[in-house]
This record gives sequence, C-alpha cells and structure tokens, in this order.
Amino acid sequence: MPKEKIAGFHLVEEFQAPDANSLAYVYEHAQSGGRVLWLKNDDPNRAFGIGFITPPEDSRGAAHIVEHAVLAGSHKYPVKDPFMSMLKTSMNTFLNAMTFSDMTLYPVASMNEEDFHHLMDVYLDAVFFPRMLEERRVFNQEGWHLEWDETTGKLTYNGVVYNEMRGVYSSPDRTVIQDIDRTLHPGSTYAHDSGGYPYDIPQLTYEDFCAFHQAHYRPDNALAFLYGDLDIERALTQIDGDYFSHFQSGQGLAPLQTPAPGLEDRRYTLSYDGGKGDDRSTESYLSYSLPFGQATSRQDQYLMGLLADSLVNAESSPIRQAILEAGLAEDVSVYGGSGYYLDFTIILERFNADRVDEAVDLIQQVLHQVVEEGIDTELLEAIIKRTEFALREAGGANRGVTKFIQCMSAWRYGISFDESLNYSESFQAFRERLGTGYYEAIIKDRLLGAKGRQILVHEPELGRHQAMDQEVADQLADRAQAMTADDLNQVKEDNASLRAYQQTPDSPEAQASLPQLDLADVDREVAAIPEDQLTLAGGQTCLYHDQPAAGIRYVHLAFPLDQVAFDDLATLSDLLTFLGSVSTQSHSYADLDTAILTYANGLNFQTKLYRDVDRPDVYQAKLLVSFAALGQDSSPAFDLVEEILTTSRFDEKARLLNILQRVKADLEDSLETSGHSSALTRLQAMTTETARIAEELEGIAYYDHICALLANFDTVFEDYSQALTALQAKLWSSQGVTVSLTAEASDQEALIEETQAFLAKLPGQKPSSQELAVPLTGSRREGIRTNGNVQYVVQGGHIDSEDFHYSGSVVVLAHLLSSSFLHEQIREQGGAYGAGFILNPAGDLAAYSYRDPHLNRTLGVYRQIGDFIRQLDLDQASIDQFIIGAMTAFHFPIVPQAVNGLALRRHFKGETEDRINQRLQEALATSLDDFQAYADLIDQAFQEDAWVVIGNQDKIDAAADHFTDRRDLKTYRSK
Repeated sequence: MPKEKIAGFHLVEEFQAPDANSLAYVYEHAQSGGRVLWLKNDDPNRAFGIGFITPPEDSRGAAHIVEHAVLAGSHKYPVKDPFMSMLKTSMNTFLNAMTFSDMTLYPVASMNEEDFHHLMDVYLDAVFFPRMLEERRVFNQEGWHLEWDETTGKLTYNGVVYNEMRGVYSSPDRTVIQDIDRTLHPGSTYAHDSGGYPYDIPQLTYEDFCAFHQAHYRPDNALAFLYGDLDIERALTQIDGDYFSHFQSGQGLAPLQTPAPGLEDRRYTLSYDGGKGDDRSTESYLSYSLPFGQATSRQDQYLMGLLADSLVNAESSPIRQAILEAGLAEDVSVYGGSGYYLDFTIILERFNADRVDEAVDLIQQVLHQVVEEGIDTELLEAIIKRTEFALREAGGANRGVTKFIQCMSAWRYGISFDESLNYSESFQAFRERLGTGYYEAIIKDRLLGAKGRQILVHEPELGRHQAMDQEVADQLADRAQAMTADDLNQVKEDNASLRAYQQTPDSPEAQASLPQLDLADVDREVAAIPEDQLTLAGGQTCLYHDQPAAGIRYVHLAFPLDQVAFDDLATLSDLLTFLGSVSTQSHSYADLDTAILTYANGLNFQTKLYRDVDRPDVYQAKLLVSFAALGQDSSPAFDLVEEILTTSRFDEKARLLNILQRVKADLEDSLETSGHSSALTRLQAMTTETARIAEELEGIAYYDHICALLANFDTVFEDYSQALTALQAKLWSSQGVTVSLTAEASDQEALIEETQAFLAKLPGQKPSSQELAVPLTGSRREGIRTNGNVQYVVQGGHIDSEDFHYSGSVVVLAHLLSSSFLHEQIREQGGAYGAGFILNPAGDLAAYSYRDPHLNRTLGVYRQIGDFIRQLDLDQASIDQFIIGAMTAFHFPIVPQAVNGLALRRHFKGETEDRINQRLQEALATSLDDFQAYADLIDQAFQEDAWVVIGNQDKIDAAADHFTDRRDLKTYRSK
C-alpha cells in the first residue's frame, strides 16, 4: 500500500482498474496544483508521460513548434538535442512527443529502471525549463526562418515543422478534415490547426512562441502519468524535487474555446490541391456533418464509435452499402471530430460534386429506414465485441503509453480516470440494450434530429498549392527587393549564426550533464520465447507458445508460395486483398463481414519473404493467414478461414471494382505522405530479388498494375475474374503449412485439435512448385513526380564484396548514422522531418529522408557518409553509449500478440536464439575499427549512383539532370 504522503504529494484517490490490469492511485501536489496518476501493475515496460492542455488560438503552429523545441536543450541538460542524445544512448522502448488538437503529450517507456528515471528527468527538465526561451535559434531551426539562397538570389522559408506540415498538407484528407472543424465550429479551439498550417506558420513570432510555452507549461495545467512496476516514492520525489516544487498553483487548466454549435444548417463549397486529370465529377469530397454531442462522457464516445461502424464504416453497414450501390462514391467513412465536439461526419470520397442532394437524401433515407425497421443487431453485437477486444489489446508492447494517451484524452474534458480506464460495464450495458429500441431512439434523436447540420463539398483545384507557393515566392521577392543592404546582411548573418549553432559540437561539460547507462547494465542475452515444436497429424510443423494471453488465442498459418509465376504476383496481391471482403459460396460479403467481426479478430492475408540469415540470397516466400479469437470463438473462426480460402467468389464485378478503387486511393495517400518506404522498396528492387517481389506485391509497380487494371476494367473483367479463380485453386493446400500458435497452456489441446481439423479440410494435393524467375532492372536514377510539397529522397546500393561481413556492429553503425550524422545534416541543418540509414545482412544499404525540402543537397549529404565514418574520432566510452542506444534491436518487450510473427520469422530465417545472442555479443563489443571497416564498402555501394526520389513535380523537373528516368506517379486514370 503506497504512503498517503510522498514528498510534496498526497494521495487523493485510489481504485481498482481491472480493465487495465492495474491498481490506480491519484496524487495531487498541493503547492503547484499538479496531478499524477499511477497505474500500478507488474509490467516491466515502465512508462512515464506528462501532458499539457494546449489549445491553439490560430493556425501558426505554436503548440507543435513548442513540442519540438522544448526537446532541444534545457537548463539541467544544456545540449542542443537531448531528445536525440537519449535516442542515441538509452534503451527506451518508446520516446516521442505528440501534438493533438488541444493537448501536447510527452511519453517515454523503458524496461531498464535506471534508464526509465533518466528519461523521466530529461523530459521533465525539457518541458519546464527549456533553453528555447533564451536561445532563439532553436525556434528558427524547429519552427521556421528566412533563408537566403546565394545561388538563386532568393529568399525562402525553411524549418522542421514548416516542412513537416507541408508534407502533411500534401494529402487532400488533411485539408478536408481541417476545413470540417473550421467551418463546423467557428470561433472554437478546433477551428485552428494546432500542428500549423504551412502558409500561416511564418507568421508566428519568437515572442508569441515563448509566450505560448509560459502560458501553458505549468504543473496546474498538466497531468503526469506513471505506469508499471516501479518505485513510486522515488518517482514522486523526482517529480517534486526539481520540478513541481518550483511552481505555485494559481491559473488552473487552460480554457478551451467551445461555443455552442450553430443551430442553422449550412452549406459550403471549397477546394483542395488536385492533380492532373482530377475532375469534380469523380474526385470531389462530400462531408455531411451531424453534431452528436460533446466528448464529456466516455460512454458517449464509445456509443458514437459503435454507431459509426454499424451505420457507415463496416463493409456490411447500410449507409456504406447504399452509397456504393448507388455509385455515389468510391469510399465512405465517419470522421468523429478532433476534440471536444463529437460530430458524426459522413465523408464520401471520390465523389461527383453534382450529386450532393442525391447523396444527402439517400443518407437520410437510410437513417429513417434503420429507425423504422431496426438496426442490424447481429452486426452491432459483432462491433461491440470487436471494439471491446481492441480495447483489451490496445497498445501492445507499449500498453502504458496507450493508457497515458487514453487517460489524458478523457481527463482534459472532465472525465474521471475510473470511467476512462474501466470500460467493461459500459460494453455490458451496450449488449443489454440490443433489441430494446435504444439505438434506434439515439439515431432518431441525435442523428436525424441533429441541429446545425453541415454540407461541405471539396472540389479538386489543379495547381492550388503551386499558386499559393508562387504567391509566397512573390511576397518574399518583394520583401527582398525592399530590403536595405543592412536588412539583407542581417538575414545572412542569422543564417550563418544558425549554421554555426547547428555545426558546433556540444561542449564536453554539456555532454557530461546527460544521464547515462553503463554497458554493464545491458543484458547479455535476449529474452527467451518458450516454444514447443510439434508435428501435427498431417505432418505439418506447429510452433506452440504458452503465453499469458488473457483467454485470447492467436493463430498464424504460413503456406508455401512457390507455385505462382512472377507475372502473377500483382494479381496475387489483389486476391489477398479480396479475401474476406468478397462473397463466398455460403455468405454474401456483407454477412461474411459480420461473421469475421464476430469471431476472427484482425483476420489478415498477406505475403512474407524470409531471407536466410546465413545465405541472404536464399529466401522463402510464404502466404500468411492470421487471426485472433476469444476462447471458443477459434473454432468458428477456423471454419470461416477455410470457407474464405476455398470458396471465395470473384464474379461480383462492382464489388471488386470498388475494393480496387480504395486500394489505389490508399496507395496514393501513402505515397504523398510517407513516400520513403515505397522509394526504398523501388530502389532495392533494382538489384535484389526479394525487394523486386515486394515491389510487384505492394510497391509502385503494384500501384501501376492497379491503375492499368482500373483503366480497362470493363474490358478485362471476365478474364481477370477467371484468373483470380484459377490462382486461388493453386494456393491453399495442407501440405507444407507451418503453424504458429500462441495461447494459454490450458488452451493448447483444444487449439491444436481445431488446427488439425482445419488443415484436414484443405486440399491435400499441392500444385507443383515452379522457379520464380525475377527480372532485375539494374541501377538507375528515378524521379517520381507528385502533387506533394516535399521530397522523399532514397539512395543506396549493394555491397557485393568478399570483404563484407555482417555482424552485430552493423546494427550500432546504422544507429549512429541515423541518429547522429544524418539527423544533424538532413533534419537539423536541412529542415527535413527525418532521415535514416539501413544496411542488411545481404549487403543492401540505403540512406533515406522524408518530408524533405531538398533534393540535390540531400544526395550530396549521402555521398559524405563514408568520409564521416573514416573521420570519426570517438573514444570507447562514447561508442559504448551508441551501443546502448542500439540495444532496442535486441531487447524489446514481447507481448502475446507479437509472438507468432516473431517466431515464424526466426524459424524461416534460421535465426536461432544462439545466433541472435552472437549478434548481440558482436554489437556489445563494437569498436571504432569496426565502424571504419565499413567506410570503403559503403562508398563503393553509393558509387552505383542509384536513387529514387518521390516528390514535388517542380523540384524533380528542376533537377532533371540527376535522373535517368522521370515519370508522374499518376500515369493512368480510372474510368
């Protein structure tokens, strides 16, 4: 039992939180007014967080820039970037910060107790006593600054958050969502973008930035959070001693601006940044908003989520089906608002702007029909079950961080911690209300009866961002023209000062201020995963893992993928997408969706490629089927999987068309907002078979396949349908399947029996294997043009040398390059949102950047990597800190839902526990010589001059001489 009083804190509340497997204790700090919530449990992955209420007053991004800037040095830790320093040298399992619409959170987690307290201290000093209040250059680096380009003779804007948000607004979805909040709740906190609108960010002054911090970063506007198996007296004494005890309570929580929604219906037509060929008749958005209430009740939040899924989001939901069958849109979903307001906003994507009234009338008609005929209770019950299951599993390995976000999100609106953490009673009540008319009454009263409804249409506007960028460029040109010589010199001096600040190493005294672990604190062996390797009745291998799974049974089935030709890989990817989403011989796709929601949580069909740990040119391709089920649900889940694998139908033309349209849209959004992943796959596909296969299955080559297929869908459908059916018949044999199961020991017998019964129902005859002839394109330099405002720049190559020996020290080297050289050159000095380096056992290496304002400059940085390694001058103590920071590759929390995937990876790669421990020992023994042995090899790989850049069309065209190939991303148009 914790003490009633610890340091300056006193215990004010305690309660059982069975749904969080915890005891909850709430402490208050009398002097400062600060609060601490501790969830006590036996989880060794301890978590800490501190969050502040930070409502924006405009869209200049003060909250977001402060979030970045506080982590750039503090009074106790006066280094330029303690965040990256701890990322380099700590054993954290989570280290981040995040800005929401009205709050800012700083969570950390670690399985090492000393490391946990180090991270706590660095974060607490950062948020309360940041150097940014005295060091303007932090604001210039993380927020924005004027930059004079000597080459072009032009002024530009640069800054990390500025470029991050330019990347964010490359997606039309962000424009649509922000406009919904802005127009639906004018005058409110949520009418502004707390992340910052890129065209408003340069209006934020340093003085307003500092004032924002001083107004919001105080204990009486904060919630501190502790989670796990920890010494509460030590933790509270730490929070009190150097932090809360320096403040006096007084102002309380920062007020949110939450005017009552208007009662009049509204209608607006706006635009978003469209691309070539986008037309208002096919690429518009319709947002139909029905104010539902306020987020002051957790039960109301759950209720709106259940109705959103039951009415719109689920494949079998009535509004989704009606919209798609009427051909009104390619996709439909519900956006529930970003904060205090609960708004039931139905968004139709890729919509004909001339059919607004027809769409709204149809939605209203369906809602009336549901009220009159009753909601689909089978579907709603399945969604209740699925939602509760998701809450039970939420967070996975970083459950503590998820609980922090959950509690802070509720506390900001006055919801008690008890209500936030304990959800079982709410969901039991939801079940008991099925069939009582409760849900129909809610729909009638709060959706059909909603006041202040809003219709918002977004039409594509070609070159919208280009025009806005040109306007900014013209303004800056006028500003430069009006500058005196002294004004211009001041800009140049500020730029030089910022560069000097960024390039000057921290002093030894500043570096010594940071808390550090000792290499002796690191475990010398990885955590063992208990595993029984069994042989099933049909001869299949089964890996069984006894884990504290809380009654959940996790199933992974790995089928051989050696019977498909290379030219059929893209069609295979289509087929895996269709499975579970198209009708079978026994179920319509809508009824199948309900059954999956009821029994087979997270049912997934995907491909996996496993490269042998000793022979990287040897790989195994697998078709992976996975799901999780509560207790006895695993038996009907297996029945569903068997039905899906063997009897799925591919003759429903409209259904297949709609699924493909949504896949295409998701790929486009991913490429616009996180294109480095696709660029990396495409780069490695030039020289590596596994990457070339991945490119066909999920990369830009697959995107091209989807676009070409959609452009000719009517013509090719019959042949396409037959090809899918023929391909399905080749895939699912009981021969050669490897099974991985994770559950309680008490579930083992029943689960194995069910698995064997399932396998016995599959065809026993396996089609003959065929060699997968994989064509490689060879090295080239490709630019892929998008509407995006930033670049994703990836360069790499292949080390094909007998001198290359992969060891654990490579893990440390990649960590050093990512967190040190590339971070400093590309993020701090270049203004990109991030960068990294990878080198795998096969010798494939790459450097990458994301949300990067540059192209040529970044490629130039990559060419310096070899020299940087050669010139490293680190003593062993410094190297040891990088070793510690790289240990998260070996030491990480293992939770039941992750065990099957990890076990199969190790099984197929031949990655034994002994082999992993060998790599761990190599990493722990890393020296400067180990780093420098790779410098020439990395140089050789980069001399291949192979890169892929996805990004702004103007930037790519301006650098045309850097590319052997240039293309638009959107090569094909859907009909």
